[in-house]
Order: sequence, then structure tokens, then C-alpha cells
Amino acid sequence: MPQETPPAEQEEESPLFESTLLESPYQETDLTPTLCLEANRPETLVSHYDSVSVEIHYASDDTSERYYLAGDRAYLKTPFSETVMTPDDFCGFEEAPGEGSRYFFRAVNASDEPYRIFGEVHVMDTETAREGHFIEVKRDDTSFLITSEVSRERTKEVLEKEDLLHLYEEGDVAVCHYVFGVQDLALNEVRMVLREEDGTERDIYDKRVFYNSAEPSAVEEILKRARKEGDQRTITLTLDAGTDRERTFEQSVGKGDHFMPLLPENYRLFLDPAGEHAYVNGTSDLNEDLKLYSREATLTEFREAGGLTLEEVVAANRTGTLLARYGSFLRVLKTLPEDQGYQTDLYLDASVYYASDSNGLKFVKNADTICMLSQDATGAERFVRNENTGGFHPSEEAYGLLLPVITEREHIIRVQKHKRTEEEPYDHAILIVTAVSHEDSLAVAESNDLGAELLGEDGQFIEYYLVNPDTLALYQDRSLIGHPDPAGPDGYSLTEISLTRVTYQADPPDDMETLLKRTE
Repeated sequence: MPQETPPAEQEEESPLFESTLLESPYQETDLTPTLCLEANRPETLVSHYDSVSVEIHYASDDTSERYYLAGDRAYLKTPFSETVMTPDDFCGFEEAPGEGSRYFFRAVNASDEPYRIFGEVHVMDTETAREGHFIEVKRDDTSFLITSEVSRERTKEVLEKEDLLHLYEEGDVAVCHYVFGVQDLALNEVRMVLREEDGTERDIYDKRVFYNSAEPSAVEEILKRARKEGDQRTITLTLDAGTDRERTFEQSVGKGDHFMPLLPENYRLFLDPAGEHAYVNGTSDLNEDLKLYSREATLTEFREAGGLTLEEVVAANRTGTLLARYGSFLRVLKTLPEDQGYQTDLYLDASVYYASDSNGLKFVKNADTICMLSQDATGAERFVRNENTGGFHPSEEAYGLLLPVITEREHIIRVQKHKRTEEEPYDHAILIVTAVSHEDSLAVAESNDLGAELLGEDGQFIEYYLVNPDTLALYQDRSLIGHPDPAGPDGYSLTEISLTRVTYQADPPDDMETLLKRTE
């Protein structure tokens, strides 16, 4: 039967149905994914119940989300946001990336249509549910217990559409274990897992649905703040400027608060009517009126005009995401100058992890074996081999290509389309230049043994990233130390300290194959 509100929101529970064995208008053989999806459309559920509350817990990073839907309003709470949507308003709190602080925003709706509140709450309607087919249907006194499976061939694509690609490993199958009420097929619970080829299941998330919940107190508080009178500024947004489709929208936003543009599909924000200079949200004065423009533009075109964030780049370069997209990669890092530095190589694919350095250390790990080859000060080799009893999960074997100790502190100072050079032979790339403040650079250097003495009294870590404009996958990272100099590039005199280059769909290094043969 459908679940009532959990105790956290409502002190007393009164079950909707009193009988132990509930009658059902459905037989097990009647049930299909289409029938269950239709029964759990938010519009359908709200027509039967006063409210719907969805709680989701993600096992991979131990985070939770909550959705609430009742009448003409939806409430969404995630680790990074708390928002309310009505037909004529969308507002709430977002967390500033990398800062841990929250800011308030109100949306600018660049449309004559009201907000689609039912589109904000997904009870069952996910890509996994639409692509799955029922492989087992059972029932107990009050529920149908159903297992649904996505084909192995479709699992990778389905996870990418749900922003779960970084959890995918070769051979995985997406599986959902559902619990539905027998009387109206209202969803009570779903547990999503990835099933490996040997049958092992890795938890992805657990979702529980409750009905007739009390409205969270935050809903009225958020709406009251968004609609407060006085101390307002005006956001003016013009779409398709200079064409016969030109139209303009305005929205009042509290001074000191941010705005969030809700645009037609494939439309991007620009600072100028021609759409040559991208607008990055959060870069304007929060106390002044603001006029912006929007036109249809490809994501690549928008990025080349400066419209991207570090958070997007970091997410695109997670290990699991890169492996799912390319299958393998080889990262080569050289510290500079070369005559005083060293080199480290890292290779990773779905079956093996390999690392080596110029001091003679070589390390290999796969599902069966962990082995290491090293040299002592005399050049004598030492080989160690152990059985791998802990399993092999490629997405967990290495950091993404961008180190959190840097990306959590840096800010973008320039983005532009890359021009091919002999030293940097990339025809299709974006250059992203970032800087870390002097104080944060010192903290990073001291905690990670990165040569704090090189920073001096005003030095900063500067990064020159070259990324693929379509996928944002890293091609190259030049790490430098910059000292303020108005005459220098980007306002710095620069000293290069390391160079990283990445090759995708790379072949395994010969040294790795040689080392693995010693384990046979």
C-alpha cells in the first residue's frame, strides 16, 4: 500500500488501508513498465493524494535529496540547493561552487509559458525505468515486488543520460528493484543497482515515496523572501536581438541576490546583442540592474566564447567518466626543467591500472594481481607480487585528471579558442587559464610538498588547461608559478613547473605488458 509521511514530518501515521491482504485490480501478468510509469506520473499521483514526497539516498557519495509536490507547488532539496517552484515563480538557495556558502536566487523565465512544476519531480519516470524490462514480478499482502533490467548494450547510454556515467564499469547492467502498492500501483520504493558480470550488485541509490505529507516550512519562507518589496533590481533579457523573433523579458530580483535564466533549448546568455562574449552567471554586480542577450548557440560555440565553469571541467575529467567515454587513457606528467625534473606515467582501462616514474618504480594492478618493481640506490631491482583480494574497480583506482587541491581554490581568468602551435598541436581545443590566490597557493604548496619556496612573497599557481570543447576532456595542463607583472601574459611573469599531456584510447605501455608477464 502507499506509504504515509515518515515520522520526521508527521507525528502520527494513519494507514490508508486497514486490511492485511489487499485486493488488487491487477494481476502480476498485467504489469508492464508502461502501465507503472503511467500510474506514477506526478499529475496522476497528485490527483489521488494531497501530496507526494520523494526521498533519495545515493550510496556512491552518501548524499540525499528530497522532492515534495502538492497542488500548485514543488519543493526540491539537495546537498547543494533548496528551491521552490510555482506556476509563476522559481526561487531558492544554491551553494556557491567550491565555497561552501549559499546564495539566494530568483529565476528569469524567458518564456510566455508558466513553469512546469510537474516536470520537476520524478517519482518513477527516469531513463532507467523507461529503458528497463520486467524480469520478475511477485506480490505480497500489500505490494507488487518487481525487478526491472536494462540491457547490457543500453546500460552505458542510460547512465550517461542520468549523469551517472562516472559509476559505470564495462559489463555492468542497470537493475531496479521496485515496490508498488497493489491497489493503484503507486510507487513505494525503488533500489537501483549496477550488476556486474559475476552477479555482484553495487548500490547506486535507494528511493522511498510517501503520500499525504505536511508541506515543509521552508516553502513559504523561500517564497516570502523572493517576493519581498523594496531593495529590488531589474534583470532584462532580450532573445534573438535584431531579428523578427526579438522579444524581451524582465524580472525583479532582490539586491544582493542572484538570478537564474530559464532559456529555450540550446539558447545561451551573452553580454552583447551579437552573442560574441558569453555571460558567466555570478560575475555581475549583484546590486545593479542588468541587461543581457540570448540566442541559439551550440555548447561548443558558447564555450569558445568563454561560457563554462571549472565545475563542468572537473566533472568531465572524473576517472569513471573518461573511461566510459574513451575506454582508456595515458597521462604523462613531466616536472620542469627537464634536466632536474622527473616523469610519471599513468595508464588506466577497464581491466588494469599501471603507474611508473623515472626513478624506476613500476606498479600494476588488475582483478587478480598487484605487483611492483622498484630499484634501490645501487640500481638493484626488487620485484613484489601479491594476490589482489580487494577487487578491481577502475573508477576508484585514480583521481580524475584535475587535482581537487588545485581546482577547489582556483578561478578562471581567461577562456578562448586555442590556436594550434608546433608545441601544442591541437586543432580542436579550448584554452582555460586559471589562478589560485597567493594565500591559497601557499597552503596548497605546504600541505602537498609542491615547493612553497618558489612562490616567494607574491607567487601564485597558474594553470593553462587545453580541453576538448565538446566533452571538456583534458588534453594538456601546463602548471606555472606566476608573479604579478602588468607587462606579462594575463598580468604575470610565468615560470613553468610541470607539463601534463593525456592520450585517449591509448595502447597499454610496453613496460606494463613486460611486468605482467613476470606474474605468469
